[in-house]
Amino acid sequence: MQEHNLNFVVGRNSVLSLLHSKIEVIKVRIDVNAGSDGKIREIIDLCKTRNVAVEFVSRSKLTGKENQGVDASFVAPDPKNIEDVALDNPFFVIFRELLYKQNLGAIMRSCDIAGVGSIILPKKNQDMLGSTEVSRISEGASFNVNTVSANIFESIDLLRKYGVKIFGIEVSGEKRYFDEDLKGPVAFLFGGEDAALSAPLIARCDKILSIPQSSQSFVNSLNVSSAVSIVIFEKIRQESL
Repeated sequence: MQEHNLNFVVGRNSVLSLLHSKIEVIKVRIDVNAGSDGKIREIIDLCKTRNVAVEFVSRSKLTGKENQGVDASFVAPDPKNIEDVALDNPFFVIFRELLYKQNLGAIMRSCDIAGVGSIILPKKNQDMLGSTEVSRISEGASFNVNTVSANIFESIDLLRKYGVKIFGIEVSGEKRYFDEDLKGPVAFLFGGEDAALSAPLIARCDKILSIPQSSQSFVNSLNVSSAVSIVIFEKIRQESL
């Protein structure tokens, strides 16, 4: 298999998550001086169990600067389409735009824990998918959370056909997020790090919800990954009652 057909992940936790998944792993490379701590031994044992090749190399040959002495190459599965997810697990997080890979990685980690069915990004964020930085920050959650890049307006219109409620999250929201019934098929629509929801996107929402803020705060919004976590775990709380 040609290397350009492969994706790479770095970091011990991320490689472990990859090996615990059902994704096809081609090779794991380990720094010859990495030692034999618990995580390295677990990685080697999992490679033996899954019949994955292990190669010991100098650290300079590993991918990225923050590789923690290990990387892995794998074949990324094709993402599920929006229709299939809407039928199987209609719980979506949608973004108008994301600028920073570290935010996407943190969002994927929260979405994986919360059981989000799919993250939908605009087509201009396509280059973030498969990023080693994203997979490292997500601690391997990027292997488990279905993430697609698509036209946001078309995606919202499609979700509506499947009975998914669209909740926009904005400071100007007329109702606080925890006062709304978030149970059942929903999609939470966020702007981005420095972009609010546009008027056309707001018009496509069933309701605009807000996250309350202190009147004494010097900033006017949360980091987008924090906002996502707050809202999706409120949905989980409500459904656990």
